[in-house]
Amino acid sequence: RALRAAIAARHPPVAAFLEHLATCHTVVPEPEEPDASEESGPESGPARGGGARFGGFKYQASSPDEEALVTGAAILGARVVANANGTVEIRGAQTFDGSKAASRAVTVLAVNEFTSARKRMSVIVRDRSRPPGSQLFLRLKGADNAVLERCAAPADAASAKTLRDTQTHLDAFARDGLRTLVLAERALSEAETEDWMRAYADASASLVNRDERLAACAEAIERECQLLGATAVEDKLQEGVPETVQTLRDAGALVWMLTGDKLETAVSIAHTCRLIDKDGDLVVVREEDFANDDAGGDFLRVKLAEAREDKALGSDFGLVIEGGALRYALLEKNVDRFMDLCDACSGGVVCCRVSPIQKAAVCEAMKKRKGRVVLGIGDGANDVGLITAAHVGVGISGREGRAAVMAADFSIGAFSMLRRLTLVHGRFSAKRNEEVVLYAFYKNFAYAMANVWFAFGSAFSAQAAFPTAAIATFNVLWTSLPTIAHAV
Repeated sequence: RALRAAIAARHPPVAAFLEHLATCHTVVPEPEEPDASEESGPESGPARGGGARFGGFKYQASSPDEEALVTGAAILGARVVANANGTVEIRGAQTFDGSKAASRAVTVLAVNEFTSARKRMSVIVRDRSRPPGSQLFLRLKGADNAVLERCAAPADAASAKTLRDTQTHLDAFARDGLRTLVLAERALSEAETEDWMRAYADASASLVNRDERLAACAEAIERECQLLGATAVEDKLQEGVPETVQTLRDAGALVWMLTGDKLETAVSIAHTCRLIDKDGDLVVVREEDFANDDAGGDFLRVKLAEAREDKALGSDFGLVIEGGALRYALLEKNVDRFMDLCDACSGGVVCCRVSPIQKAAVCEAMKKRKGRVVLGIGDGANDVGLITAAHVGVGISGREGRAAVMAADFSIGAFSMLRRLTLVHGRFSAKRNEEVVLYAFYKNFAYAMANVWFAFGSAFSAQAAFPTAAIATFNVLWTSLPTIAHAV
């Protein structure tokens, strides 16, 4: 209600926030069929064939978060109606002086794409509705730790209050299990933009180390930004996720959750999906906990002793470790104690703020534990490393793309299907493999021992016990029939 009132009052910071949402993205709007738009009206909702719709347009995005943010901007009055050939057309947005514009176009000069390592994206735009000399902007959005460290220090008390309020809201959103993004922008001069565009063009045309050069270009311009605000999107669990996780835990599986979300968000999701019991204790490992290790301390050894003591007393607790701490925990000198600490946890293990490389590293460390079979599950491109590193990879087909499905050994349509895949089909598959292996040893043993027994009667003259035809067709025909019958 307060936001809508600020929009109606043409509050400049709110207008800048909405314009940021409407321009810093890679969403492509598509006009819906006339009959579909007439039936739906101006309300928003899911469109046929995927994507969100609003006011006769269907938004196609590579990320559900981008789709939700662009749809939210459209609902609040900044509707994206076109995004092609480097131009974003916004209908109903306010101009720089606060007046209402029917439609205006913003030129996107360059896009620094989101990657798992950068955890942010940015665009360079030119808004020709503004006066000359103030048309160029860098607009940046991403994870709070990636964006806030690239914002300029507060210049006055109002800016400092905005920063404090934003951090307070981010913490509140994270505790509610919402996925958060921070928005910031910076005005650019013509000279700076021209110099940077030349470097960007050279990096884009490079045939060697192209990704590294593009990342360096983005790093050079993504600095000294002004904070605009933050967004929060509900990351709703699929139906049946808590029950599936609880069933896997009851079956004796050690369940890990590897995510790039904030610690508070990860803990809230872990409680919701029953990975960590709400009534149990929580062991949190942060990067600063390893600060004294070089000075002779051993944090993991102390935590492991405490965990084993609590487990002996019957305490129920889970483990949460941040990506910065995980970098130290996976070192060769620490990895064994870290794995022992995870084994001592009666609840689940949550790794937050982790990169795709760290997900694969955790999986590799688990595979080195004796007698462990690792099952990797993911639904996005960030999980490909985890899926390929595991003994068995499962990809979930959804709105995050098909990269995980293409890299996996098995594909399922929803997380709840994992319960039947592992505990029913997985068990049947293990039993079939066991029986087939035993049968292979049995048939070879029977064939060899028959020849040994016959050798006693033939004075070890090397006379064959079976006809040549029977020997030639032993594996192809006779012993293959029980295997086929067992499979059927």
